[in-house]
Amino acid sequence: MKYVTYSWQDFDRDIAEIMTYTNLIEYDMLVGVSCGGLPLLVTLVNRTGLPYGIVKAKSYIEEKKLKRIYLEFPIWGLRKPTKILVLEDISDSGRTLSKIVKHFKKENIKVETLALFYRKNSKFRPDYYLNIVNKEWVVMPWEK
Repeated sequence: MKYVTYSWQDFDRDIAEIMTYTNLIEYDMLVGVSCGGLPLLVTLVNRTGLPYGIVKAKSYIEEKKLKRIYLEFPIWGLRKPTKILVLEDISDSGRTLSKIVKHFKKENIKVETLALFYRKNSKFRPDYYLNIVNKEWVVMPWEK
């Protein structure tokens, strides 16, 4: 398998691009997908002060894809959001993001998605993405 290394410098560059070209303040809440979306979530929450939630997701163990996706959704606090941005490190097969979006839409929440990486053969194309990969395995700096 071919690997692509994504560095902290790459991450900082992508954060700057997100802050420049995405109007994050239009969202009621940012939602990170654990574990890969959490560094992105924390960084953007620290820069914007927006409320946040976490969706716990498990679709891989190391590089092995699981047959089933396991998800746990946030329980809303005082006020359920009306518009959220779901953050993920990569839209790989697209199964996880697709399932998450479907869940939030059932709750009548307007949802958009942002991923650092989009895999060309993914079944789910995020609303926003910063990098495109083919079949390479992306090694994130927080995974080292």
